[in-house]
Amino acid sequence: MLEVARQRCEKNGWRNVELVEHDAATYLFPLHVDGVISAFAITLVPKFDVVITHAAEVLKPGKRMVLLDLKLPHWPQPLVKLAIWLTSGFGVNEEIAKRHPWEDMTKVFQNLHMEDIFFGAVYIAMSERNGIQ
Repeated sequence: MLEVARQRCEKNGWRNVELVEHDAATYLFPLHVDGVISAFAITLVPKFDVVITHAAEVLKPGKRMVLLDLKLPHWPQPLVKLAIWLTSGFGVNEEIAKRHPWEDMTKVFQNLHMEDIFFGAVYIAMSERNGIQ
């Protein structure tokens, strides 16, 4: 994945992107970052709450953390089980599907905007850092 990301950065001339291979829960973000995004990854980290807290601590005021991830939809149980089975190759299981990282965002940010998409199976959660630094 990092090699694909490197190629995209090079192809598009993105000089403001830093790619890092590290355990997310023990990673120390650089100070004063402009944004943090996690796409279909945060729920796979057992200590996702730690990642969210660390990210919130280093975001510049007015900058955002955005999560895009799967969530357990309010579907009939056979459909939920099928969806979990279909995504199991990506590490999804019932325990992971029950995680709610957006709730931890409300503990460290003063605001949360959340939107469900794909019939409630995916969410986008965004919080902005308030205050001065």
